[in-house]
Amino acid sequence: MQNTFIQYRKFDDPALAQNLIALLIANSVTYQSEENKLSFDPSFGAASETSTEYVVKIAPVDFELVNQLVMADEEATLDQIEEDHYLHKFTDEELRISL
Repeated sequence: MQNTFIQYRKFDDPALAQNLIALLIANSVTYQSEENKLSFDPSFGAASETSTEYVVKIAPVDFELVNQLVMADEEATLDQIEEDHYLHKFTDEELRISL
């Protein structure tokens, strides 16, 4: 049976993609990554960072595991946010994004 990978996340910043890849490596999750040059550059600049998207793919069976790893990693970094950060002024409901 062939290993099929599906897109988990895409980024316009290579550092953010690397953070996810480091988390996957640390937890022995098999992944693939791709750099895709966009056919349309929204900034109309030849050397723009937004002209490339970085895609991280994982096996479908690992999707829930990776979701849990990402959530745990994000929760662990909450302690590093200063108490006077402006986002602490909002309620959970105000911070929710409707998709």
